[in-house]
Amino acid sequence: GLNLFLQLAQIAYYGVIMVVGMTARSQNTSSTGGEEELILVLYIAVMIVFALFAMAWNGFIGYAGWKMTRLESYNIALAGAILAVIPCFGCCLLNMPAGIFALVMINDNAVKEAFRG
Repeated sequence: GLNLFLQLAQIAYYGVIMVVGMTARSQNTSSTGGEEELILVLYIAVMIVFALFAMAWNGFIGYAGWKMTRLESYNIALAGAILAVIPCFGCCLLNMPAGIFALVMINDNAVKEAFRG
């Protein structure tokens, strides 16, 4: 939940930067060309794509956690726990402890039996 909110805030932030940057650039009549504008647009586009990927990543982790609490799919829950431990986004400090705990719990024999039953 919190990770997805932070990713949405990041996308909004980059969108605001792009709009403000383009507005300020268009008001500046002494602009030397479109090269700086192109670099800004490409940078922000890459960051938005990165943020969308992070949202999908964290969304899957949340989905896997939901499946784990309902004891519905052991493989999805295990995959989500593994993804939560991989430190590849800024919010990984929030995911890591939960992922480690999930891995410990999901490998317990009683939990495996609960998934089967």
